[in-house]
Amino acid sequence: MTTASELTGAGGTTGAALTAIGSDLSVSITFQVAAELLDAASEKQLSEEVLVGLVLGLAVVFSALRSLLRDSIARRRKEFKASSDAAALKMAEQRGLSESAKVELIEQCALDTNAKLAERGALEFAEVLIDIVVRISFGVSVQLLASSARARQTSRAARVLSLSGLGLYFLWCAPITINLVLRSRGRGIY
Repeated sequence: MTTASELTGAGGTTGAALTAIGSDLSVSITFQVAAELLDAASEKQLSEEVLVGLVLGLAVVFSALRSLLRDSIARRRKEFKASSDAAALKMAEQRGLSESAKVELIEQCALDTNAKLAERGALEFAEVLIDIVVRISFGVSVQLLASSARARQTSRAARVLSLSGLGLYFLWCAPITINLVLRSRGRGIY
């Protein structure tokens, strides 16, 4: 008979493979979207700088919307949990139960509340969609910046240096800065 611990390795490997495929797919999609946007911008005689600014601005707007939505979801969950806890305590007191029965009833209500909180609704679905849009927008912005760096530099060494600097910023500097800001607000990632 197969145990759960034996299946963990297979699931972890499959999960890692799917994550890698998703990452590669994301890069490929953002590259193609950026190429299409560059073509459309050149048809409309829109400069690359304006296009980068528009896409980056859109990414920032959706990122702020995602943050607002996450805060709203967290606030609603907290309020629901608090009202459920208060209702369970009131119900336990109204029934005139012994202390151990009160504790048992409150724990059962807490389990029911946690089960309801685990359910996903329209706001959580919107959060996932906005998260996808944000990731694609920032990915397209990076692709547009890389394309702009390639087009502006005449020397291969300068292009490599510009693209390396761009990669260094988005892979190292920006995440560290974001994490420091989140830590200062008490919500650090690392």
